[in-house]
Amino acid sequence: MADLKCSIVTVCLNPGPLLEKTLKSIFSQNYLSYEPIVVDGGSTDGTQDTILRYQEKIGKWISESDSGLYDAMNKGVALASGEWIIFMNCGDVFSDDSVLQRIFESGVVDQSDVVYGDSFVRYPDGVTRLVRTRRPLSTMWKGMVFNHQSVFVKKSILEKYPFDTRFRLAADFNLLFKIYNLSYPFVYFPYPISVVTSGGVSDTDRTRVFNEYMEIVLTYGSQFFLKRIFVVLFYQSCILVNLVKKWLKNRLTPTQVTYVRQYLFRARVSDDSN
Repeated sequence: MADLKCSIVTVCLNPGPLLEKTLKSIFSQNYLSYEPIVVDGGSTDGTQDTILRYQEKIGKWISESDSGLYDAMNKGVALASGEWIIFMNCGDVFSDDSVLQRIFESGVVDQSDVVYGDSFVRYPDGVTRLVRTRRPLSTMWKGMVFNHQSVFVKKSILEKYPFDTRFRLAADFNLLFKIYNLSYPFVYFPYPISVVTSGGVSDTDRTRVFNEYMEIVLTYGSQFFLKRIFVVLFYQSCILVNLVKKWLKNRLTPTQVTYVRQYLFRARVSDDSN
């Protein structure tokens, strides 16, 4: 049987040098049956020159206006010819050159419709840590248990359930939570897939993220009244905690912020040596 093709979709708008960084990571993959796709939102910063410079290595690309991140991701799905798709944001990279080879030669894709792994997260203070996907999928109602840059999804699923652009920050969570509740098989691959940078839109507007998460969980989650009340209380508390953290961050030194982050996330974030 021929190797399964993986489409790697990168969406961007005025990314500067970050697009080239991501493209070089894609091109370095040892697994050869992959297809880089770039969906540019009509950048005016020379991004198209970067695309044209690597045009022979890029499978497909478009540059046109869109209605946001998830509209662009839907366009990427429409362009894809691979059986599997992963979305790699500008500036984010694969953890090493063997990621696709490990995934598609392991047989894990034969057991699932969604494959997810771990991530390295690079923080603004320059610290990079390995975030292991330790939470069970049954706790997904509390929010994303993995980064979407470390998730492979069958194209047929993304065609059947496109990203709902009503959600500006959590359409990826909406898709994954929905298909999880529809009993599509998810399989964890215990290896770091990507290196992502914290501080994106979903990090800076956590209140909106939590409100969108709450709406999604109430839509697809348990219909028991007490559970729904608990979900509301949980996310309202998340919003409150986030506001307190923002207030503290504005009053702490960068060193103190790093210390607090290490303390708060010690249970789910581990050093490379762990």
